[in-house]
Amino acid sequence: MFVQSWDDFEKCVTLYVEADQNVAYAYLFINRAFRSMVWLYNISDTPDIPDWVTGENIRSPCKNSSEYTSSQLLFPNNPPYDLLVTTNLSTQSVCQVELGIVLPNQGKKQLLAILREDQNCGWCSNATKDSPVAKSISSAIASGVTLSNCWEDTPKGYMNYRVLDMTK
Repeated sequence: MFVQSWDDFEKCVTLYVEADQNVAYAYLFINRAFRSMVWLYNISDTPDIPDWVTGENIRSPCKNSSEYTSSQLLFPNNPPYDLLVTTNLSTQSVCQVELGIVLPNQGKKQLLAILREDQNCGWCSNATKDSPVAKSISSAIASGVTLSNCWEDTPKGYMNYRVLDMTK
């Protein structure tokens, strides 16, 4: 099990990434108050029927089922290493935190999840459709969520984000 946290003291933002033997989640806190969470990936096998339906795992965090997950999961090569966290303020002055990974042997950055203070459940690249534990990235883009330019191969112009921590 690991727990890693990133703090942006200037904006009073904390992001916790937690993984146990079954699943990994990220949690967003602003001024020490919980704002959002998102499933990141299953560590052990992916169930066909969601935990919240079967009742097998009645405690959080629940695994996301195969109905909602990609067959090609993105996950850090060596958690909690290779994680990149950015914060930015959207045009609506809503705090948004983006969590990404550095792809092994490539050095490329890949967006993993988005958490916003105005959404209880965040978006994840590993989710293929919206579920109670994660929404798909495509639904974020469809709803007008904008991303920082750090996920592009070569960032252009003014960087409206802050990298909180990048290890490795």
